[in-house]
Amino acid sequence: MIEQMTVTPAWTQDFEGDVYVVPAHGSDPGEYLAKLGRVYMDTTNEPWTTRLERLLNRLETHCDPTVVLLESRNGLHDIAAATVTHLDAEILLFAIDSASNWTDYNILFRHWQTHGLASKIRERLSIVSALTPELDTEQYLYRFQEQAWDLFRDNLYDNVDPSNESGTEFSFALDADPAPHNPLPIHWTRGLASGASLRNLETTTVEQAYAEFLRRFDQLFKVDNRGETR
Repeated sequence: MIEQMTVTPAWTQDFEGDVYVVPAHGSDPGEYLAKLGRVYMDTTNEPWTTRLERLLNRLETHCDPTVVLLESRNGLHDIAAATVTHLDAEILLFAIDSASNWTDYNILFRHWQTHGLASKIRERLSIVSALTPELDTEQYLYRFQEQAWDLFRDNLYDNVDPSNESGTEFSFALDADPAPHNPLPIHWTRGLASGASLRNLETTTVEQAYAEFLRRFDQLFKVDNRGETR
């Protein structure tokens, strides 16, 4: 069953490595919405997050991947929150510099604080500047970093007394690098915004959008140029 759950996209045929995708449903979705509603239900024996973790472990045994990317449900949702808090994984928080976006993350971070989760997951968080504009990029990223720093400082970073630092506090200055609030940028490009098929994307278009993000990602998660974790 596990080997039937993964597919290799056609657009990866020229890659040096392999990409395996586990789609949300097969070529015939059937009663997809009904199944989607049931999959998140806890049973008398275990919560759905435990079943998810077991599935991921079996997939990793089968595929032996270097990196696993799990796209959690978007938005402030109990499903996304459970996935983030239950799985022992690095967490990328995608954001744009908008008041509503920062308000949403402030609500989420306060929820983690209230329920005693902040200290357990804060070291696994990294924020991503999604849709970084092509104009005034430097000013945008600085403004984004300031907003992210305010968010982390007010909710997740330790309050540090400069005269009594022990060196063990979880706290970062505004310009610290690396730091959870220092954004990994994904750049907006016309090629990607046009909605072209992944098969037809030019290499230069992908590099413009993701080169800096991937470089920072590799440094942050210690992936070398051969795609192996260190």
